[in-house]
Amino acid sequence: MNIVIIECVAKNKEELSDYILRVCREENLSFRQVSDRAAKKGHRIAQSYISKIVSGAAQNLSSDRLKALAAGLNKPLEEVTAVAQGRIFQEDDVEDATLKAIYFGYPKLNKKDRDEIRILLELIDSEIKKRLDK
Repeated sequence: MNIVIIECVAKNKEELSDYILRVCREENLSFRQVSDRAAKKGHRIAQSYISKIVSGAAQNLSSDRLKALAAGLNKPLEEVTAVAQGRIFQEDDVEDATLKAIYFGYPKLNKKDRDEIRILLELIDSEIKKRLDK
């Protein structure tokens, strides 16, 4: 679920390889599924290339490869780009004001409020995934 990612990425700097492995683990995705997901959205990135990124054999990804990776991981391009550049995904990286408020405001809420809002975010997340998989 993206809520966990929000809390983790907003606070910690990750290597791209660790980021890919974490997202795949959290969403129970194989590199093949990431590749297939990207293809469904009109992007191409081979399973073998994702393996090369994770192993460190592929570096300095092109913007097309970053777009494909973001599409396959179902993550915002800005987030994947920030991680690939060795930056912490920050408020300035998000252009949409509503998404910015959600992404950076949610972790600041107390636990009770986060638990209540998590239900709504899970519903929104589920609906977005359904529409993306069409």
